[in-house]
Amino acid sequence: MTGSSAWHLGGRGRLAVTWCHGIAADPVRLHAWVQTEDGTRVGEPDSTLAYAPLLVVGVRHQHRN
Repeated sequence: MTGSSAWHLGGRGRLAVTWCHGIAADPVRLHAWVQTEDGTRVGEPDSTLAYAPLLVVGVRHQHRN
């Protein structure tokens, strides 16, 4: 996904997205991706499910009383 495509999803398209930076082991690899509020990774192959998020930007937390 290009930066302009992600901006369309998150900015102009009004779809809430989360920017994630993650890591996979053996061998160590780094990757960044965009996902929707429900955790669906946008435009990513299933192989990226091996990456665990290290930094997540844009998550909206809802506190329950």
